[in-house]
Amino acid sequence: MNRLFVRIFGAFFLTLLLVLAGAVAITTWTLNEREARAARELQTAAEQAAEALALRGRTGLADWARTQQSQTATTAVILVIDDLGREILQRPLPPNPSPAPATNAAAADLDEEFFGDLPTVALNLPGARPMLYSEDGEHFELIPVPRVRGPLAAIGLRESAPALLLLALVVTALISGALARSITDPIVDLQSTTESLAGGKLDSRVPARTLRRRDELGRFSRSLDSMAERLARLVNARDELLRNVSHELRSPLTRMRLAIGLTRQAAQPPADTLERIETEIARLDRLIGGVLDVARLDSGHADLQRERIDLGDLLASVAQDATFEAASTSRHLDWQPPSDSCCIEGDRHWIAAAIENVVRNALRHTPAGSTVMLRLERSMEGIDVVVSDSGAGIAPKDLSRVFEPFQRGTGSVPDSQGGIGLGLAITASVMKAHGGSVSARNREASDGSVLGLEIRLSWPSQRSIQDV
Repeated sequence: MNRLFVRIFGAFFLTLLLVLAGAVAITTWTLNEREARAARELQTAAEQAAEALALRGRTGLADWARTQQSQTATTAVILVIDDLGREILQRPLPPNPSPAPATNAAAADLDEEFFGDLPTVALNLPGARPMLYSEDGEHFELIPVPRVRGPLAAIGLRESAPALLLLALVVTALISGALARSITDPIVDLQSTTESLAGGKLDSRVPARTLRRRDELGRFSRSLDSMAERLARLVNARDELLRNVSHELRSPLTRMRLAIGLTRQAAQPPADTLERIETEIARLDRLIGGVLDVARLDSGHADLQRERIDLGDLLASVAQDATFEAASTSRHLDWQPPSDSCCIEGDRHWIAAAIENVVRNALRHTPAGSTVMLRLERSMEGIDVVVSDSGAGIAPKDLSRVFEPFQRGTGSVPDSQGGIGLGLAITASVMKAHGGSVSARNREASDGSVLGLEIRLSWPSQRSIQDV
């Protein structure tokens, strides 16, 4: 049972089946016991009636009938029917009683096994109505009539009611208790975990016994754990972002403060000092702008315009600008336009910025005189923009974090070259906002050496627009 609904329904259904089966068993046992007791009482009563008839005749039999009627401990009242069909005490007869035999049918012809030989009386015990035969030719039929009548008595409910009630209470208590515990225990675990998370203990997790459940509570527990891990990563990323921002701001502010101090000391401020101040101000402006861009994209507050974009034309424009910049640093950009158009829907400005960040990052990290390849690939899965450089690559432990703000892996350039560690973070945020993804991997040769870094921007097929 891997669903809570099935568990609850099964518990109630099982309870019903067990109570029903127990009721049938108890009622059957009660009826069998009643029949056995009635048979024993009838045999004892028949023997007593035969003895009374033998000793005192019809008068003794009538006295015995009165005594037996007053004995409330017996299960049935014994009616005595004479050979004329009348009850010996004038008591009402049950409906449709079978007629008494006209003669004694020669007692010698009856099976001795079913007779008790008493003085002057023969007792025929087989069946539910014993017969008494006296020597003077009289015969009497004994008819047992249950003292308690009605449908409840017929099915034995009166005698078995306490046992049935006890059975229902025990079975219901056991199954309901087990069901309640199976539901409340994980809820208590979830409550404890959420309270710990609310108290700031972000490393709190749901106990393994609840995580192993295969019903809705188990799935909810795993979702809560996943949320807690995500929350912990976000809080840690926020703290790290604040540390990185403060570190990035401290360096240009320190240099600006130093430059301003030199300016105040000099009668004529040097041109390079003013230039340094302008450079640091521009760097601060880019830093603050990049942080705001990442925050807007991640929060979903960026104003994204949806339009039809031909990635081939967009990449051609990016490649033209990047080729011009690469030429000044003795680097080359290899761009091969696709044979057919590849279109997506999205914001042209942000998608162009995302691709430019990756291309410029590759040109910054590839060695002088080497080539960066820019490709547009199309497959059944979707559309990919692939940028490959010839640099030193990134350490494997940094590949999963290279798209986080202010993260620089092996091979990153110093601050003097303009890198602030936000370009790839902006790219990742743009791709996420457009329903795509971005990934990085090291290109390796057959001998295991690193040939460079490859970054792939992917749009799934449902996000792409077919050629027109």
